[in-house]
Amino acid sequence: MRFMDSEPLVSVIIPVYNTAPFLRRCLDSVVNQTYSALEIIVVNDGSTDESLSIIKEYAAHDNRIVCIDKPNGGLPLARKSGVEKATGKYIQHLDSDDELVTTAIRTLVDRAEETAADIVALPFYYTYEDGTKKKAYMQQFGELTGMEYYQLIVRWKCHCNVWANFQRRALFVEHSIEFVPDISYGEDLLLMTQLLSYAKKVVTVSVPLLYYYQRSDSICNADWRKNCLDKRHHAQWITTYLTKMGWDKLIPIEYSLIRIQPVFYCLSAGDRSTYREDIRFVLHEMQQNPALRKSMPRRWRKLMKAYRLSFRLGDFYLRYYQKRKTRIY
Repeated sequence: MRFMDSEPLVSVIIPVYNTAPFLRRCLDSVVNQTYSALEIIVVNDGSTDESLSIIKEYAAHDNRIVCIDKPNGGLPLARKSGVEKATGKYIQHLDSDDELVTTAIRTLVDRAEETAADIVALPFYYTYEDGTKKKAYMQQFGELTGMEYYQLIVRWKCHCNVWANFQRRALFVEHSIEFVPDISYGEDLLLMTQLLSYAKKVVTVSVPLLYYYQRSDSICNADWRKNCLDKRHHAQWITTYLTKMGWDKLIPIEYSLIRIQPVFYCLSAGDRSTYREDIRFVLHEMQQNPALRKSMPRRWRKLMKAYRLSFRLGDFYLRYYQKRKTRIY
């Protein structure tokens, strides 16, 4: 398929690992985009199902599709392979069980070109196994710096998912962006932390452009306890990076929020291996940074208020939340 030379090339990067039941839906949503100036880089990360056969089938019918077939190395390295192969002006990441709205790339390119933005944040739909969908909350804004947008992400007002942020490829080319191979859970925020530390301008669009399918067997919905160690490593890596960039002093509230998030994640997961030390750590952070309390979710504040009085009272509140199946993270 040919496209106008005047239109900027967009690299769509799709990591694939054993998602054959969903892959055709994903690929169809890309090859049928109203914007045709695409290179579609599909990275087969050692799949053991029919995924590779499906990729080759689509590649045989569409010369925009580039297939990278590599041994399994995990999601971060699969993304890295795609980015290194990309030649487009812009990059759109897409998980292989998700789907783009047909006009998504056209909308994103137009917005990026008219604003000269480094990143365009895109709203999306949560899409469930029963077919229902719900628009994800995202704060709308006109134009922000990378740091300002990062603050919204850490405060749960925007999304860190790499596929929810259309990116200028120059951010990868001009800077040393690291893909951390041993952290899969939360790898999006590691990548976005780095990209936003260099992004000068972030804009958004107002309409949802992606269907984010909620699968019960996905990494995010797996047994939370299995992800606890990753969550701790993830926070440690990010805070080390923010310190190196000097952001720990520029955005101290967000820096502290990232430091304490693993505690509430692990409490929600039922991991009590170091919970007393964890709670003392959060209470110390709140004491050192009094403004932190107002930025914490209400349930975090209530729980820490109880633990400040006694561990027995805090445990009572925690069991109460768990019995009611009320998420604190």
